[in-house]
Amino acid sequence: QKEVGAFLRLNPMHPRVIPGGLHGTNSSSLTWGAKAVAYGCQSFVVVADPTAARIVQVLDGHRAPVSQVCWEQDTQPHSPTQPYQLRLLSADSSGRIIFWDVLQAREVANLIETERKGKAPRAVEGLAWLPGSGPDPDGSALVLYAPSTLALWNVATASVLWKVEFPEKISSFALDPFVQSRVVLATASSIFLLDDFSPRKAPQNLKNKYHVTADAAASVDGYIASLYTHTTHHTTHRSNSQSTHVSCFRFLCLFLSFFFWD
Repeated sequence: QKEVGAFLRLNPMHPRVIPGGLHGTNSSSLTWGAKAVAYGCQSFVVVADPTAARIVQVLDGHRAPVSQVCWEQDTQPHSPTQPYQLRLLSADSSGRIIFWDVLQAREVANLIETERKGKAPRAVEGLAWLPGSGPDPDGSALVLYAPSTLALWNVATASVLWKVEFPEKISSFALDPFVQSRVVLATASSIFLLDDFSPRKAPQNLKNKYHVTADAAASVDGYIASLYTHTTHHTTHRSNSQSTHVSCFRFLCLFLSFFFWD
């Protein structure tokens, strides 16, 4: 950590915008980065240094309230001569997504659904960065558009790789931290599990649907158990790795409850 700190610094900057009160849409736009915190404030993206408790940058490019913010996952090796590049994605309620160079306050790319010109804009309700690997080093952005569209963008070319429409409204999604081919999407009363997720082609298996009952969701253990109750009620057997995933998820839910308990 001491070596990383030597070449990963936030030099003093002078933002041209003084942020104020938040918009209701900003409530889900908060994310930690390698050295900073970013959050949406009205139509701006504010970058703050939590150690020094000060704002170091304000990004001005959106014309609608910011709904999602996501840091780039920089997986390349670094050194004092090749420092980290602070870059992030931000999205707003009009569907516009901007890829930022934070230090320069510069828009690197704009991800806009050009085929929807003349139609009502679709708000971005979920955003995640997927780092590139192997022969495809460019990163990509996984985007959830209201009400039920999951899309994958190539950030470098600002082009859509694929889109998937779901039969009901999707409220959020989460990537499986243990298995790269799995993504969970939540609705008001059920969960879709994609087990064939890949940056190279759109998911085909959209039938893995799990119902969450009100009684089961009343407790953390009941909620976790409901994730493994399939609509077809087939009997399943968990492997040791699945049990480990459930234990980690149970711990995470309990841990987060201490911070978000009202």
